[in-house]
Amino acid sequence: MQRTFDVQAVREQFPALGRTHRGRGVVYFDWPGGSQVARQAIDAISGYMERGGANLHGVFPTSTETEEIMADTRRAVADFLGAAPDEIAFGANMTTLGEGTSQRERLASAMQTIEEYEAALAETFRTVLADLPGVKLYAAPEEVRKTPTIAFTVQGKAPEEVCARMLEYGFFIAAGDFYASTLAEKLGIGESGGFIRAGLAPYNTEEEVESFVEALEGIVRET
Repeated sequence: MQRTFDVQAVREQFPALGRTHRGRGVVYFDWPGGSQVARQAIDAISGYMERGGANLHGVFPTSTETEEIMADTRRAVADFLGAAPDEIAFGANMTTLGEGTSQRERLASAMQTIEEYEAALAETFRTVLADLPGVKLYAAPEEVRKTPTIAFTVQGKAPEEVCARMLEYGFFIAAGDFYASTLAEKLGIGESGGFIRAGLAPYNTEEEVESFVEALEGIVRET
């Protein structure tokens, strides 16, 4: 059964989405390099810093409170992974999107819902780009499971140039080989600047994808 995904409810949790650039609302398509931070995480971090941080194993409150936070985090991640708290070295995750009777079930449900949403949006993105004249899409075969990351080039334009032009429309994307230098060389694009990369996160929308393609189409026509 297809799960419902309220993207607007998700977007409300990310204050960075309210940023503007040259009078335009920005679109973060740079997820592979790092996603934006949810308000809950910002509040938790700033609240901890405001109250005072400390190393572990002290007898004073800031130290014992830090140990309690780490213990709570380990228990939450252990529930998600089906592990014991003492097997968790680092990590935290929290969501209200999931369904289930236990925290593990809710987390697993939420992650699957997010994955389905991102995969569908990425497939739409790839399909439209593949049909755009002057744009070459790089992707594994259709039957191969993929992350919501899109790689492409524009005929006659350097990847960095395309990124700079898309910035004028408020789109944050990146260019390069992204440590896949051998692949870029094999594809013959290593010396020309590599790929243009756009990556989707749970807070991205179909409207943003449509606007991106519209802006890119205008840039392609300039060639």
